[in-house]
Amino acid sequence: MRLPALLLALFFVCSHLNAAETKVVTGVVLLNDLKAPDFKKITQTLSAKWGAKVDSLSITDKTALFVANGSTITMAFFNYPDKSDDIIASSGISWLWKNAEQVALTHKGQLVISIIGDDRRALEMYMTFTRCAAAVLENTNSSGVFMNSQYLLLEKGYYLSAANNLNKQQALPLYCWVYFGIMEKDDLHGGYTYGMTEFGGVEMEINSKDATVSDLHNLLYAAALKAVESRKPWRNGDVYTTNAGDKLTLKTAKGMYLDQQVLLIGL
Repeated sequence: MRLPALLLALFFVCSHLNAAETKVVTGVVLLNDLKAPDFKKITQTLSAKWGAKVDSLSITDKTALFVANGSTITMAFFNYPDKSDDIIASSGISWLWKNAEQVALTHKGQLVISIIGDDRRALEMYMTFTRCAAAVLENTNSSGVFMNSQYLLLEKGYYLSAANNLNKQQALPLYCWVYFGIMEKDDLHGGYTYGMTEFGGVEMEINSKDATVSDLHNLLYAAALKAVESRKPWRNGDVYTTNAGDKLTLKTAKGMYLDQQVLLIGL
């Protein structure tokens, strides 16, 4: 089965799911060489270490297709780098990977991971993606993970640490799924999310002239995490109660940092 056959299989899987309920979570492991990954070893690690039982496994020299944790999973190796504008832009704003521009953009190949399933299981699909990416990182000469839909570039060591926390402590690796922008302009501090729509929500913003960037970031992160954990996206008029007992109302507004409607956390 060559790559076109893999794409045909993907089409078959998606066509047999209700189009309104089908979701695809996709990301790329950045490879430092052009050696094709050992898919058998990757899937063995996925089952043995990361708790994702692999069924219906089909492997070729450049692809793998299987089922795990209730989703269909594909892995495809490409022997050329991602030179898109998206990865270049992401490397410039990747505050969690300080030298992304120097390291990430030098990758030579890609391993694309796609998780296909029911959009009502978005959280489970993202957890499965994280486990798959971790298994690939452990079994390849790689530098990190790129999620182009969220403009996220994450370094290998950080990603594996977050995946281990998910596995051992059930701590959701939200930084691996949602980009958190930090903004400072004149005397106004703020921040925004990019990726909450993946979980059925609306992107969020926060800003203040009085609070510190750190305090605003912590508030934004906590509110986003609660929405993802509870599987209940925030809506206009909802009230978020902080750990200190403060009640903050979320209101629909025109984004200050994003060119779209957002939920503004009122302070």
